Amino acid sequence: MGKILVLSICLVRFRALKKKSFFLLSFLLVFSVLLFACNSINLVGGPLSSDPIYGNGGSAVVKGDYLYFANAFVDYNSISNNDNKYDEDSAQKIYGIYRTKLNQVGGVDLNDEGKREGVELLTYNVGGFAYAGLYIFGDYLYYATPYTVATNTGDLTYGLVRIDRVRLNGTEHEEIYNISNYSAEASYDLVSVDNVVYIVSRDADNKLIVVSVNGGNKREVINIDGATSFAVFEQNNIVDGDTVQDINKYVYYTRQDSETSTYFLCRRPLAGGDERVLYRSSSELLVENVKNDKVYFTEDGVLKSFGQENLLTYTPTIYTNITIASSASSITDYLILDKSLGSAGIDRGILGVYFDGTNYAVTYYNGDVIREIEILEDSTKEVTLIASQGNEFYYQVADDTSLYKCTLSFAIDGNRYTISSCSEPVVIATDFSYTVNSTEMIDFDKDRIFVYLQEEGDALNYLHMYMIDEKVSYVDETEGNIISRYIGLKQE
Repeated sequence: MGKILVLSICLVRFRALKKKSFFLLSFLLVFSVLLFACNSINLVGGPLSSDPIYGNGGSAVVKGDYLYFANAFVDYNSISNNDNKYDEDSAQKIYGIYRTKLNQVGGVDLNDEGKREGVELLTYNVGGFAYAGLYIFGDYLYYATPYTVATNTGDLTYGLVRIDRVRLNGTEHEEIYNISNYSAEASYDLVSVDNVVYIVSRDADNKLIVVSVNGGNKREVINIDGATSFAVFEQNNIVDGDTVQDINKYVYYTRQDSETSTYFLCRRPLAGGDERVLYRSSSELLVENVKNDKVYFTEDGVLKSFGQENLLTYTPTIYTNITIASSASSITDYLILDKSLGSAGIDRGILGVYFDGTNYAVTYYNGDVIREIEILEDSTKEVTLIASQGNEFYYQVADDTSLYKCTLSFAIDGNRYTISSCSEPVVIATDFSYTVNSTEMIDFDKDRIFVYLQEEGDALNYLHMYMIDEKVSYVDETEGNIISRYIGLKQE
């Protein structure tokens, strides 16, 4: 609409000019439009505004039957301060963000020559890097992209992160917010509440900043020094008509008083407002997650949570000591299980890997409910929990390249859940790895798993997809192994 308005105003002015001036300005107008158009992207078709969104926050996200993804992985140390421009001539656009339409079973197809078709470039900027994050809110894709700056001495600072956005058809690209001091210790997340998008970041100096994006208006609403951790609610999936519960309309964070060494668990409204202290301790506090309409945190390694029901009483629910360690009598890994759709407020507990010094055991914890899940053939091999969603969880075992899926069955015991049974493990990937350039990169949505892989003959690591449902998995026709499929375009 903005381009049309400017063009109309120019044409009105032309009518008042002499013929010679008219031709001169017409030439300049055409030249400027062509110059602008050389970088424009305007894709046809796409998802409906009301279509559900799955998989926010990773290297790929789905809306309706369209998949938006970061095509290839790049080491941000290779991005110079003049690179990663929004330009069709950019040498980095192979690492950019693309879209493709999914087939009837939610997968992607190859043509008779084994190549992908129907893949379209959405933005020239890099999307695939160590701190990748793609989010869809409404009709816009928000994404993290790396940038590099030169210091006063001429040295380069690599690995900085900027948040950009673009319409889902590729138009209206805009730079939104620069996280100017980023490193592996920093983090960011994006959520949408009441049609306002919030960019939440904690930089390398522990400064917590929240920026609200309301249409075309952007403003900083929170700026806090000394935040030792933070979390906003897990908004991986968005279904049209869903409402955000009040407990999820805050940023939760921890800080420490420098004089008393007391730790505080606090929250502020995402839209800005006063701090409220929820919990204090002489032991270290860290926010772990906000999901299931609960706030999960650790106190000296013990996992606890606040829900709406106990937030006002300052008495958190206690799970178990989840101090991650390789020593005896410790939990080496854990997952917070998703809530049940039919029983709001009833906790589903956590899944942990308990190590007694010799053997590993996948164990369910929910208050005083503790139950081992007997799925391991060799308990002396270390177990890594990869992810969980719904009633399913995914894991790997040391010296075994397969990725396994198990489905849990629950029963209610009093006012809490317990596990009644667990399915036999199912292989959903035969040779599974999610490490690229020494960086762990893995992304899930409800139907797919995404990892970066470099196949034989490839110069780059391209985003690949596994299907979670073993009935529609990609299978190697010669050996029968469950394999992945690359989903984008490869460099010629």
